[in-house]
Amino acid sequence: MHSHTLLVMAAILMCIVTMVLAVMWHFNRRIPGLGSWGLAYLSGFALCGLLLAHGRLHEAVFVAAVQTLTFLVAYLNLASARAYAGRPRCRAATSPEPSPALSPCLCISRSDKPIRAHGLPYRALRPAVSSC
Repeated sequence: MHSHTLLVMAAILMCIVTMVLAVMWHFNRRIPGLGSWGLAYLSGFALCGLLLAHGRLHEAVFVAAVQTLTFLVAYLNLASARAYAGRPRCRAATSPEPSPALSPCLCISRSDKPIRAHGLPYRALRPAVSSC
């Protein structure tokens, strides 16, 4: 299928899901994480719109905006899922431990190999991984 068509379909779906989540959140605000999920899908809708406007923006601005919105969508989905499951917020974002951005890289790597990130042994980074 044509990529433009797929992006339009994704934007339509994001818009529909955003509206459904907004209505659900309006009538039942006691569901934890529902508002954040709505914001995540709203950010995804903005991301689809930005991707559709690819040739109209300066390349550096476009890349920075796409990366920011992609991170925002992922973070809001993670925060919503953790709130819905009753788990606390990630401590790595508020403590003076290594960056939580390293956590996915460390979780994906094989555990039987010794790994190093920026010269730090894995043991030094373990609190950031285990706190999420």
